[in-house]
Amino acid sequence: MATRLSRIIILFIPVLTLNIYMHAYTEQEAKQVLENTLAQFTHKGGAKIGYRFKISRLFDRSGTFMFKDDKSLAFGKKDIVWNNGKTVWILDKKARSVKIMNPKESREGHKSLDEELELVKNSYKLSMTDDGDNYCIHMKAIKRKADIKQGYLYVNKKTYVPVHVRMKVAFIWATIDIWDFEKADYKDEMFTFPSHKYPNVKVIDKR
Repeated sequence: MATRLSRIIILFIPVLTLNIYMHAYTEQEAKQVLENTLAQFTHKGGAKIGYRFKISRLFDRSGTFMFKDDKSLAFGKKDIVWNNGKTVWILDKKARSVKIMNPKESREGHKSLDEELELVKNSYKLSMTDDGDNYCIHMKAIKRKADIKQGYLYVNKKTYVPVHVRMKVAFIWATIDIWDFEKADYKDEMFTFPSHKYPNVKVIDKR
């Protein structure tokens, strides 16, 4: 009996040691990982990611997102969205129409990636563990009335690029998968709607 117990203890020592190591990170270390992640998304020349944003069966969108400062260009299955910081153009591929809006109205209630990360750093209680090649940062809202109650951010240990986000909004869990992150050197002109390429689309000005 004693021999069997000894064998069990020996077998579980690596597991117990790993478990202790996984929970050794401090909140300050978690914030530092977020800082390093934020640095990736504030690259001067901009960057590009592939993404899939899913909310249960209610919403499922995937595409490519390019951004630089307050400018962005997003390619989805149904639309393309240009934002040069002053004007937003939303091209509906099927309807062959382009809706023009100002950035404030089009982004009402929404934040950029770097704004979201900054919000997390200051408004959530953080803890961090290991998850294979990634850090797993658990975020729990400090204020009860927060829109996002809690979430998990998985960040690659070598690149500090997020690969997966899981967050709870009200009673529903939403997930974001991120891949093909690339830093770039984008020209500002690419974030403006190229009207000469779409001469026959219907223009709907909402400004």
